[in-house]
Amino acid sequence: MSDREEFWSIVKRLNGDVNRCLTKLQATAAGDAEKAFWRRMYARAVFGLIDAAIHQMAWHAYITRKLTEVPFSPDELARLETIAEATADHMATSPPDTSQTLADMEFAFNSFARVHFSEYVLPTNDPAWVLVQATAALKHLFQDPRQVRGLAVRDEDVGLLGKGLQWFVERMVDMQKSCYQAMLDKDELVM
Repeated sequence: MSDREEFWSIVKRLNGDVNRCLTKLQATAAGDAEKAFWRRMYARAVFGLIDAAIHQMAWHAYITRKLTEVPFSPDELARLETIAEATADHMATSPPDTSQTLADMEFAFNSFARVHFSEYVLPTNDPAWVLVQATAALKHLFQDPRQVRGLAVRDEDVGLLGKGLQWFVERMVDMQKSCYQAMLDKDELVM
């Protein structure tokens, strides 16, 4: 299995988790105590998919950079190495803050695109970026619950998470298409 196939296999598997949680959530009665449980599971599944994609893109950029001879600054290379080591070691770390999650997301997208000769840049100026910012804020809240609110995933949170995840996945597809086209144009397929 190529790195690209493995990447999409992971995304598809984790997206399956998201869908199973959402199905269970929707099938649970409104007053049922299990509803809160399935909201939390849905939120965690969304965060798991986003985190896995960020780390897989950064790891792929790190290992592919030598094959494509794409230059990275010393700071960028150190950042890629840090993410790659954490991914390779499956290290458990405390959850990053919201701004770090967003910065890592943007960096992973842009690095992945660069090693595939694409000029794709994550469109953080898109008005829908606010959905991803809100999703990252919820991630921080729910993964580091120091207040009761951190344990209560509301219906409106579920809707926001779904919209944020949809935007994120659509951008991954856009980026992959851009990378594929750039590699065809350059006549260099990097798997």
